[in-house]
Amino acid sequence: MALTQITEKGIKDGEILNADINASAAIAGTKVTPAFGSQNLSTTGTAATGTLTVTGSGSFSSLLFANAGVKYPDFQSSYYGNGLDFLIYHDGSNSKIKNKTGEIQILANTANDVAAKFIPDGAVELYHDNSKKLETTSTGVAVTGNISGSMASNFTLVDVDRVDTSSQHTLSGVNSWNTDSGFGSRTISNYQQGQLIIIRATVPCGIALSESNSQANYGGTRVRLKLTNGSATSYTNERVAWYRADGAGTHETTQNLGINLTISATDTTFSNGDTLTLTIEGKIMTGGAGSATHFLGGWSSTKEVCIERYARQLA
Repeated sequence: MALTQITEKGIKDGEILNADINASAAIAGTKVTPAFGSQNLSTTGTAATGTLTVTGSGSFSSLLFANAGVKYPDFQSSYYGNGLDFLIYHDGSNSKIKNKTGEIQILANTANDVAAKFIPDGAVELYHDNSKKLETTSTGVAVTGNISGSMASNFTLVDVDRVDTSSQHTLSGVNSWNTDSGFGSRTISNYQQGQLIIIRATVPCGIALSESNSQANYGGTRVRLKLTNGSATSYTNERVAWYRADGAGTHETTQNLGINLTISATDTTFSNGDTLTLTIEGKIMTGGAGSATHFLGGWSSTKEVCIERYARQLA
């Protein structure tokens, strides 16, 4: 006959083991002594509870899956790093990310390609395929490569350099380029690819022809602008001043040549950060009978150069 009524007085302590308890038995955790709070809770299944409150710190030796998310009250942070180096929190009005050690780096894939860097007291850098394309600087933004899109045709004048001089430079040699020492040079500092550089120059060319007989005499001068960073160079097309004077005596003329040089926004001749140097060059073309003297800079005339720099603007 089965026993149907057994009181706690009829059971000897320690006689009921884990195997004797039916799997369908619903024993409250509060009935277990000592309480779970001082014991390890171990299960290979699911520990279901309404609200789990942990007082003090807790640790997990494997991944923690939070299928419904993790909620942090305002000003309570999620910390990362042995020294609590990185934290994320909300202050009631704004969400904040704070880093205490090294840089913040965002990696793009399993190869650890860098997509972005945030450097303390320094630059913010953006990368394409692990190659840096944009970074902030103490004076603005530096871009590697070209800028395209809605801002491609928008430019603002950011720098103008204008100079004029009445100096003359006497050319020597035939078909040999001379640098105009009277003008000297002008510089464009901290050039950046994507900028638009427009240079406009007016160069007077003086030619003096001398002939003791009545034969035809003539002579010409070629002029160009030269822009260089020391290794790469861009030249304008050559402009020509030509003069013919028949008859004995000395004949003089001044002809003004207009020369323009443009470095487009897509030009890759020069590199970011280069200092570019502008000079004027001239050379003598083969002449006719008699003698000729050629000048960069004429009589009662002025050489003028204007350098304009334009930068792209966001649309």
